[in-house]
Amino acid sequence: MSATSVTAVALGAAVVGRWANNKSALTVKSSVGAVVALVAVSALDHGKTAPVAQGLAWVILAAVLLSKNSPVAGIAKTVNSYNPPKAKPKTTKKKAK
Repeated sequence: MSATSVTAVALGAAVVGRWANNKSALTVKSSVGAVVALVAVSALDHGKTAPVAQGLAWVILAAVLLSKNSPVAGIAKTVNSYNPPKAKPKTTKKKAK
């Protein structure tokens, strides 16, 4: 798998993670950072610098998946915050004599 592909997956996971954590998925700052990271890894993804690009791409992916805004953390927060409706207590009606 090429370093550019791994970086693209990491950036996609970052967008999904922010969305899963109820934050704006794309901001100007995150978009510019994503483009810079993708261009940098793509430029290094050829020739003798390919191992450096692959290492950098896997570090980016690990950082995204281990961050507090990861998709897994968003899903876990949603599951943990689920409160099922409570059953209404049964009331017995007294019969009139």
